[in-house]
Amino acid sequence: MKEELFARLSRRYLALDIHKHYSIVAGVNFEGQVIVEPVRIEHANLESWLAKYIQSTDHVVIESTTNAWHIYDLLEPLAEQVLVANPIKVKQIATARVKTDIRDTLILARMLAANMIPAIWVPPAHVRNLRYLLSQRRPALSGLRALRRDTSPNHLCYHTHLPYQKN
Repeated sequence: MKEELFARLSRRYLALDIHKHYSIVAGVNFEGQVIVEPVRIEHANLESWLAKYIQSTDHVVIESTTNAWHIYDLLEPLAEQVLVANPIKVKQIATARVKTDIRDTLILARMLAANMIPAIWVPPAHVRNLRYLLSQRRPALSGLRALRRDTSPNHLCYHTHLPYQKN
């Protein structure tokens, strides 16, 4: 019990506010005091920064965005716990009067320290890969249908049959 309490008191709670080309990282302790000052990290340097500064006892939260899975995969082997927050349910950030990246990141870190993060389920990597393939299937089929629609009159003129047509 004492070890668990000591671990919780000495743990760092980090948050990443992920953008298209950079991320803001900040961290607080159990009491919500800033112990990792907010810093902007370009995504080109993110992997090396994470390997250098993330500790095995850290708890980390990121918001679900388009590139969240890649960053989750980088963080998962380095930190004790990595959560992906549901951005819709993180209302505290959305309703803040003054919105800046630094404030958003600190609020997210403090919510993690208070165990108030509305986390989403993180599918395993193979499930995420299958979802990606399925998301690419619909546009590909749509393009194929358009190609068939546009080339079909030419085949009728020359009395040729396409492999997908019945004779």
